[in-house]
Amino acid sequence: MKELRTKRLILRGVVVEDAALLYRGLGCDPAMSTYTGWNPYSTLEAAQQKVENDLVEVEQGKLYSWIITAEGTPVGTIGAYDYDPDSRSIELGYSIFRTKWGKGYASEAATAVVSYLLGDAGLHRITAWCHAGNAASARVLEKAGMKLVRRVPGGMEQYDGTRADRLEYETWCSDIC
Repeated sequence: MKELRTKRLILRGVVVEDAALLYRGLGCDPAMSTYTGWNPYSTLEAAQQKVENDLVEVEQGKLYSWIITAEGTPVGTIGAYDYDPDSRSIELGYSIFRTKWGKGYASEAATAVVSYLLGDAGLHRITAWCHAGNAASARVLEKAGMKLVRRVPGGMEQYDGTRADRLEYETWCSDIC
């Protein structure tokens, strides 16, 4: 996994030992799943399984997965998954530890990853989505050069079984290449 660097951040490849970090930073915090409806790090065992599965998919070229660090301290994770080799498209996702929200880390990391994927990685299209009520995540995607393409009423299921609107974004190589 190629390490990416920005002005303030280093994005390094995920390793097996990151499972405990992701469990503590994301899995143990109920606020982390407020806008996603899922939590792949909800237990230490689930976090370990997620990291192990991700590493297999990274090795197969189906997934990109980084730990975001600022001044040597992990602040979150970012990755791209659901790779479609026929259209050379992939979906972007990220999570920042709640104690690090509001510092611009997600925007900075997402911008670097979008640039890398559409540049060096040779992909043609990146998609992403967020809960319609998550204005901060929508701003992250827009700052990364992505455009809102649709609002899907009731497009995502939340933990309590209710439905929420989903905002879908995309960008193409021709948009920023």
